[in-house]
Amino acid sequence: MKNKSLMYSLLGAVVLVVVVVVVIMVLPGGSKNGANVPAVNPLIGTWTSATPGKGMQATGTATILRKNYEYTVAGDVTVVIQSVENNIASGTITYTNACLTVVSRAPQCITSLVKPVQLQINGNAITFDSQTEAGVDVSFTGTYTNNAMSGTFVRTSSIGKASGTFNLVRA
Repeated sequence: MKNKSLMYSLLGAVVLVVVVVVVIMVLPGGSKNGANVPAVNPLIGTWTSATPGKGMQATGTATILRKNYEYTVAGDVTVVIQSVENNIASGTITYTNACLTVVSRAPQCITSLVKPVQLQINGNAITFDSQTEAGVDVSFTGTYTNNAMSGTFVRTSSIGKASGTFNLVRA
């Protein structure tokens, strides 16, 4: 009887040890094959326009030949985050079919433009580094969850300034 009791105690201890080892290996920061397994940052991955053609939308005023004109900016945005380290996310941003349309003029569009991007992270708040191309500066700020990234952006150029929103979802 004493041997049976000892056997059950040892079996219980072995089961407990196995459960603890499995939990340690599964939890973020646990050990697997002797290597440290970091937690996966929810920003890593591909983010695309929530609504095609409307990933970014803005309105503004342009001054052309001393006249003010209303204009719109609309297009698709894809952000690919490849790494996150020390509260900085790094990857690329792609503007696709992004058009600036001044009232009564033909739209000026970018078919596709890929640029490196870094995002400062503070909790779930994000601030993109400023994007500059051909005298146009674009800056984004917003928030993210596991499945959505949204916020505001400002487009500034020599002819004017536009403010608007961006809405992305995990691809």
